[in-house]
Amino acid sequence: MHERGRRRVLERFPDEASACRRLLAMLTDPGPPPVPLTPEESERLLGDGTA
Repeated sequence: MHERGRRRVLERFPDEASACRRLLAMLTDPGPPPVPLTPEESERLLGDGTA
């Protein structure tokens, strides 16, 4: 990783195939499932519907 003139190693791999598998897993990870809004959050976001 290279940021503002600083370099740091995030992970090391024994070979290119291992690094590619890790990169693919990171790029295709769907992340956590969405959390439904509470009724209060929905009301705050939607307003009273007159706009």
